Amino acid sequence: MTEKKTIITDWIIKNGKPVPTSHLYKMRYNEFIKGLKEGDRFVMILEQEDWSNTKPQLAKIHAMIKEIAIETGEKFNKTKENIKERSGLTYYENKVKKYRSFARCSKEELSAVIEILYELGQFLNINFEKNL
Repeated sequence: MTEKKTIITDWIIKNGKPVPTSHLYKMRYNEFIKGLKEGDRFVMILEQEDWSNTKPQLAKIHAMIKEIAIETGEKFNKTKENIKERSGLTYYENKVKKYRSFARCSKEELSAVIEILYELGQFLNINFEKNL
């Protein structure tokens, strides 16, 4: 059996047709298709995203992560990765763990992240309402 390949790409509808949102996504798609041979089967899952998050949510998340990083003595980016793992914002691409961008999350997803941050803050005895 050959190695299982998985790609995740981001597309947008332009002039009524799906178009990759970046050159990288176009390359990934083309490489995936090029790697298939006659008779190969693959699964395609299409999901419409709602990225209607708000800038205040993003700012609050980053400020909360910074407070947690300061309190724990961990680097900001490592803390952010830990929060994304707790929030289910990870995926694997070619057996490599990747992290979804907060900017690509919906309002609901970001609200869940903020709730996780509040819970972690309580555990660490951080009063976010006072600090932010």
